[in-house]
Amino acid sequence: MKFTYCKDCDDAFKKVTFEGQRCIYCGKENTISLSLSGSNYYIGYFLLVIGAAAFVILDGDPLQLPVIAISLIVGMIISIRSRMVLKNKAIEKGRVQAESEA
Repeated sequence: MKFTYCKDCDDAFKKVTFEGQRCIYCGKENTISLSLSGSNYYIGYFLLVIGAAAFVILDGDPLQLPVIAISLIVGMIISIRSRMVLKNKAIEKGRVQAESEA
């Protein structure tokens, strides 16, 4: 997952493919691109896809709905939490790189 760290804002955000090197918060080009990997992020999305596929395949069987709902909720929690962890790691890594460049 690619993040961009802004030295001026001291914040990181997920980098979109077609975005330039500008900060989405302040618009300045004083940014550092970072690449981080986190398997929990993809595991969360995997659980979301499995839960959605099970809902479609099982045609909303009332006995299976609690299991599907738990899969969807756990998948959302894992993916959101792991993205927050990756963002915090990107901020720390960006601070270290910004200090080493200065």
